[in-house]
Amino acid sequence: MGRKLLWRLAVSLLAAGLLLASCGTDLPRTEQVGLARVSLQDGHFLQNLAWSPDGSRLAATITMGGGDMMPASKIVVVHLATGKLDVPLEVPNAYSWVQAWSPDGDAIAFAVYPSVGEDSLREGIWTIQMDGSGGLRFVGEGDLAAWSPDGTRMAIHDIARNPGTRVWESSIWILDLATGDKWTAFESDGTFGWKMSWSPDGRHLPFAHDVRISAPTGLRTDIYVLDIETGALAQISRGGRNDFPTWSPDGRFLAYVDSGNRIGSQDAIIITRVDGSCSVQALQPISDVAFATWSPDGGRIAFVGLDGLYLLDIATVLGPDFLITGPVCP
Repeated sequence: MGRKLLWRLAVSLLAAGLLLASCGTDLPRTEQVGLARVSLQDGHFLQNLAWSPDGSRLAATITMGGGDMMPASKIVVVHLATGKLDVPLEVPNAYSWVQAWSPDGDAIAFAVYPSVGEDSLREGIWTIQMDGSGGLRFVGEGDLAAWSPDGTRMAIHDIARNPGTRVWESSIWILDLATGDKWTAFESDGTFGWKMSWSPDGRHLPFAHDVRISAPTGLRTDIYVLDIETGALAQISRGGRNDFPTWSPDGRFLAYVDSGNRIGSQDAIIITRVDGSCSVQALQPISDVAFATWSPDGGRIAFVGLDGLYLLDIATVLGPDFLITGPVCP
């Protein structure tokens, strides 16, 4: 796999650096009706959110350390009612990114990028049991993972640079967790965003994919949905930089973060029908929105802003009938 996670690491350190630069100053709080800030008992910049199946907790990553030679990170669990942080795993010699909570609530999947020369944790996807039993399990090479709704499979994204063309090549493979059998569901040039999520029916995977376009814009990142049975690919967003797709629990809608059509523009959370035909903005444009993820009960979307962890109440922001009607477009 080489150093394929460096681009993800660079974004992580940039985000952490922005937060550290703001320490000691009064950050303007994000304010919007229906938006609640979670007050953490231990102030940190959280990344890569994943809801527990019962909706009471969020698994997240805290990135620390200094660069490729001295990485450090923690996997934490945030109790939303109290802001209390549990720390099921500290990773002193590697960066780790939470990927998904198992549907039964027993385990968390995470990606690892170890320091140079570190051999205790391989680069790739791992799982940890929440009760501390069984230790860590290596699942396979990759940098993104999503657990199937029935808990029997895992979709894993892997990326490598072709030594002949020097082009990044991405693939998604589906792993049977009981047998170890796997098959490739998708292959493409280019890189992915930060998140994959599995549809409730177990058939579709949304993800963010970089598509090369003409200069000077360079790259755009759009949301796509893959039908893992047929290989059909549907484009949901068109233009700009979009990431963090997350599926509503009833399977009717997708939410994602839209960073606008140019670097430096404001971010917003968009909720769209799963075919991309109609969408609505659920979050007023603000700076630095990331790691959006839909709650298991369908009522909230958690995300990280520059000044903390937030919960967006969908019924308050978009109306009590929104989850029935969805976006209404002409």
